[in-house]
Amino acid sequence: MPSLYTKGKRRITALRWPRDPDGPTLPRPPLEGDRPPNGILWGHDTSEFCFIRRLKGVEGLITCWSRSQIRDLGENYTQELQEAFFDEPDFCPKPRRRRPWPVLKLPRKQAAKCDPPLGLIDEGSDHEDDWEALLVDDPFDEQEVTRDDTSKITGTITTYLPPSVKEDGWADDIFQIFTYNDFARTRILVWMRPSGSTITKSTFPYRGGTRTLEVIPLSYEPEEKEDVGHLDLYSVDGIPTLAEKIPRQYFPDTLLVHDQFNLSSGREPTSGERKSPIAIENHKEPIVYKRVYPAPTSSDGNNTASLYLSPKNLLGTGHHSLVYGSPLTLPSPLTTYRSAHPASSARQGTVKVAAKLAVPRESARVMLKHEARIYDSFPEYMSEEYCGYHIVSPWVKSPTPSTPVVPKFYGYYVPVEKERKAPTGEESSSKEDGDDAMDVDEESDAWKRPSPILLIEDCGVPIDPKKLDVDERSEIYSFLIRLHVEDYLHNSFYLRNILMQPGPLTRQPSHRSLSTPSFRLIDFGRTETLKSHLEYKRWKKRQQMEGDGGNGKGADEEKKDDGKTEEERAKEEEKGWSIDFDLAIRHEWHKAREELGFSLVDNI
Repeated sequence: MPSLYTKGKRRITALRWPRDPDGPTLPRPPLEGDRPPNGILWGHDTSEFCFIRRLKGVEGLITCWSRSQIRDLGENYTQELQEAFFDEPDFCPKPRRRRPWPVLKLPRKQAAKCDPPLGLIDEGSDHEDDWEALLVDDPFDEQEVTRDDTSKITGTITTYLPPSVKEDGWADDIFQIFTYNDFARTRILVWMRPSGSTITKSTFPYRGGTRTLEVIPLSYEPEEKEDVGHLDLYSVDGIPTLAEKIPRQYFPDTLLVHDQFNLSSGREPTSGERKSPIAIENHKEPIVYKRVYPAPTSSDGNNTASLYLSPKNLLGTGHHSLVYGSPLTLPSPLTTYRSAHPASSARQGTVKVAAKLAVPRESARVMLKHEARIYDSFPEYMSEEYCGYHIVSPWVKSPTPSTPVVPKFYGYYVPVEKERKAPTGEESSSKEDGDDAMDVDEESDAWKRPSPILLIEDCGVPIDPKKLDVDERSEIYSFLIRLHVEDYLHNSFYLRNILMQPGPLTRQPSHRSLSTPSFRLIDFGRTETLKSHLEYKRWKKRQQMEGDGGNGKGADEEKKDDGKTEEERAKEEEKGWSIDFDLAIRHEWHKAREELGFSLVDNI
């Protein structure tokens, strides 16, 4: 592909921080500064990255540091220079986890005990105040507006009611100041505006000044139930796409898969079925699945969710799998916020997720389980968004947003067999909790049974790099580098495995746009980790030693004459295997550049 690189970059580093002529050499390793959990160089804005001289008297040898690193260095970090370099000289923000627009809802007492608490609206990145914004979709919901909700609250509750809201006659509390679990917060209740209301914002006193609160312009009728007709439980129309983390205590343990079209086998639906699906069995009992990953613990309960598979909701197909955008009815008491769409109000507690099934081949089932293990192994911050920007130096030299790399993981589930004889009189243990990276969790005829199901966040459609600008393609390239930094080798970096959707996800869906897209990497069925790579090499060596009829021992005999101990030789051998992994990573860099329209010499 020819280079699509242009000089139209908006995200650049152009400032150079002045150093003391007699200042010392910059420390190695560099100062940490403020960084999110991934440990990558971070700044609140692109202007908070500066070039800085490394050595005394050598002006041409420079590196890129963040404002917080320069602050910690302390050299020339004066008020005068801060005012000259930074938009907010008196305010140096720290990394903050951003919140997707709230979809999941719980009664207030339970929502506050979740981590993070449910229902909180992202408050923006330009403050360090101790306040939160909580979404409320029904001013008549006693669970949301009660003044008696003082469970585990110490101190007093102060309620302020802005006159403009009071005059309209539909709201109760607007914000509350309280101490919860000994941590003082100011919680603002943000109401979705009922139909006919003229309120767009409200100004209220705050810490000796004022704060303006916008009322969400989302129209609905709180008192009248709309006639939605016959509900199609298999339809995704009007139900919200889940982009939040499901709290661990409400994670589905059992999944009831409603499959009236016999899709759980992994077969691909015909084009006719996708246009006008006809149920094969109108009264078929749901198939019971159990969760394997994240691994259940003794403290987990018996949370039951329902998944609905329909040919109309097919999102994509591959050589080994099919993906459906499927309705998922959440375990009680989890529910969802209402929207203007009738189906959403009638199906509270139902969200849309991506359900991935393997085709009816044993190798495909193995790959799907391996992908589930990879998702389960990802650090949580790889699917979370933080405010600000990264410079993933030295591979990506321009700032890229601190956005998620991979979709959120909602579990891997396998079908439960109704009758199965244990060979020893006890419950036979499967290999589903084993450590072998590409092992199967069922017997060799596993492909004949319903496919396991992998549930993840639905992140949109594959990209077309010709429609993306250089900053957006640089952002996607940084995803691969961030994956490599965590010692993952993707092994399938193709355009079809890079998804985009309107963003940002912190805004309500009607306010998102493809002019501010949200990207993700998917498809980790072939992904390797450095750990699994080394384990495979060790296994392969053992197999050679045991199965080569002694041929491998001759080589070891020759090595004994090199004067090194067995431990030293083993370390050298593993170092060579690690180099093989690094070379594979470099090859993936080159391939990613080609896929995204960069040449090998383009400065990303």
